[in-house]
Amino acid sequence: MINRRGGDSMAKKSVKKSTKVVKKTTASSAHHNDFILIVGGGFVVIALMFLMTNGFGTWGVKSMDESKMGYEKKMVAEENVVVIKDAAFNPETITIKKGDSVTFDNMDSIPHQLMANDESFDTGVIEMAGKASVMFDTVQTVTYTSVSDPLMMGTIIVQE
Repeated sequence: MINRRGGDSMAKKSVKKSTKVVKKTTASSAHHNDFILIVGGGFVVIALMFLMTNGFGTWGVKSMDESKMGYEKKMVAEENVVVIKDAAFNPETITIKKGDSVTFDNMDSIPHQLMANDESFDTGVIEMAGKASVMFDTVQTVTYTSVSDPLMMGTIIVQE
């Protein structure tokens, strides 16, 4: 049989169209996925910030009043201290009031014995990381040296 279109009816085959479903990605769906990643990442960042700030935005920093009080306490606690370090006295000259003490804090790598040039005080040996205090009852200016290192010199001015 010949078909009017010029083809053979036997030759006519039944052709099935096969379709394959492929997920179509559009620009808007790609942006949607990016949005989900960004939002999810944002939650992670916020959670980390929450943990880092002790949960309430403090960042572990004390309030100004607490910091100031701690500073004032520290200043009072370290008043009249002479640090011995790197073969030097810090401060080299200190001014105190009559009746006050000076504490010598040996942070040097060797022991030191401090002696007033007028022999009004002698600390004895101050071991490494050790301390010694001397009280001053009279208005005076005292110079002192380290017996261990005579080139180290300091001055204490005692005022009324």
